Amino acid sequence: MVAAVEALQYSRTFFTSRMTEMVLDGYLANSQALTNGRRGRELKSRQREIVQLVAEGKSTKEISSILRMSVKTAETHRHNIMSSC
Repeated sequence: MVAAVEALQYSRTFFTSRMTEMVLDGYLANSQALTNGRRGRELKSRQREIVQLVAEGKSTKEISSILRMSVKTAETHRHNIMSSC
């Protein structure tokens, strides 16, 4: 509950863990349908972590801090994830 109130306070998105799961499952199902079963475009574990954090409403800067990477690297991952859609 505290996380939801804090998200509202900072005008960020908040998803429950169940909603995050649904978003990720939907993305993965869509990605799978688009690739027609080709294995080369599946999300890597790092990309899955980033999708999870995006679904939780985290900014690129927050993601970079949490995953201990540069903001540019986090942006590149986000771009690659969106390009694979």
